[in-house]
Amino acid sequence: MPSLELGPGEYVQHPDWVVMDIEQHPGVNLIGDAAKIPFEDNHFDRIEAKNILEHFSFNETVNVLKEWNRVLKPDGAILIVVPLIGAAIKRYLEIDHLCSNLQWGLMGGQRNKYDFHYTLFDEPYLKECLAKAGFVNTEVKSYYKDDFGNTCGIEVEAKK
Repeated sequence: MPSLELGPGEYVQHPDWVVMDIEQHPGVNLIGDAAKIPFEDNHFDRIEAKNILEHFSFNETVNVLKEWNRVLKPDGAILIVVPLIGAAIKRYLEIDHLCSNLQWGLMGGQRNKYDFHYTLFDEPYLKECLAKAGFVNTEVKSYYKDDFGNTCGIEVEAKK
């Protein structure tokens, strides 16, 4: 059952999978651009892409998802995690100032040239992009929280 973990940075969760990142980190076994996956069509049973999709331009989002769909086997599953703009706005309105935690969630860690966010998501927009890329049966798995217990992102699973 070949599976692919995309863009985990230093947070590799599946070292026994193909782990692809734009930079070398411990556990990464394939360096490359997640918009150009060097595998044949219908290769992977499962893909996990946690906190990577927002690192692509909103103009590229659907095409990136189409590439991920291309390498996924029929009836394969993809798990995607992205930050939610609505949660960031809500948090900002609650605290009435822009803290570093909000900056990180909205703009990325900015530790290097790859660590910037270029796309904002809410649940309907993410589902729309997935549908345009050919995914079906999109289901919200969870809303994840930051270190302070505030909702900050969404985890969805879809099928090819």
